[in-house]
Amino acid sequence: MFQITRLAASMTKVARSTVKQAAKNKIDTTYVSDTFKAVFETQKKNAPYSKNIFKRAYVWTKEFFNNYKTMKKCLKDKLAAYKKELGENFTKQQKKNVKDSFFADLQSRINKLKTELEALKVKPQNTGK
Repeated sequence: MFQITRLAASMTKVARSTVKQAAKNKIDTTYVSDTFKAVFETQKKNAPYSKNIFKRAYVWTKEFFNNYKTMKKCLKDKLAAYKKELGENFTKQQKKNVKDSFFADLQSRINKLKTELEALKVKPQNTGK
């Protein structure tokens, strides 16, 4: 479950960073992918950026636990589906392979969001002053 904790923290960090960057007009949200837009809109609607540090900490923690529960449930459902499909032929090695593929897929999605966030950052304009 440590991998789920790390991935949940990473996902929360990316999502909250997206909201923060958008609130401070540091990213251009006109040309974004559907995945990025879905994460951004959901985060913005659920908990907009706040200047109050305590409120931000509360929202981050709440979002982390929500991500953790969601990821844990998805993994559990995926394992149950494979176990139901294979029956008694479901071995520990297959269980490990399912978990590894789940974590790799999740990590690639998070990395894709991080990369897109970096690409969307608005470069400061040199005014020549």
